[in-house]
Amino acid sequence: MEQDLLAYAYKLLSRRAYTRLGMARKLAGRGEAENVETVLDRLTESGYLDDRAFAQNYVQSRFANHPSGRRLLEMKLNAKGIPKAAIREVLDEIKPEAEEAVAQELAKKKAATLKNLEPATRRRRIFQFLINRGFSPGIAAKYANTD
Repeated sequence: MEQDLLAYAYKLLSRRAYTRLGMARKLAGRGEAENVETVLDRLTESGYLDDRAFAQNYVQSRFANHPSGRRLLEMKLNAKGIPKAAIREVLDEIKPEAEEAVAQELAKKKAATLKNLEPATRRRRIFQFLINRGFSPGIAAKYANTD
């Protein structure tokens, strides 16, 4: 039975990366808890399950394809079961200048879509947009004033 679980886990990993928690959820209905845990341990020891590497790749991908602030990235990683220490390590690698540059670019793009609104309304909407994307209130306030 353990071999069947391991084969299934390899099949899943051939398609995409998983966190330890994500793989545990996939394997949970297919075998006994002890077997699932054994398979998870084997995959972790052999390097197929690496939560920190998963988090690092996820942050790089999100930053490039769907820019977000630290807070939203932290929430997403937390929901995927990444340990808090690994989340902090990965998010600490993001330079504050890079996060601000992304926020500024997003604010400019959003401002272009709101150019017909009154300045106060435009600032409020840009601020809320940046907050919803996970940027801190300080960064959101700084770049909401892009007139």
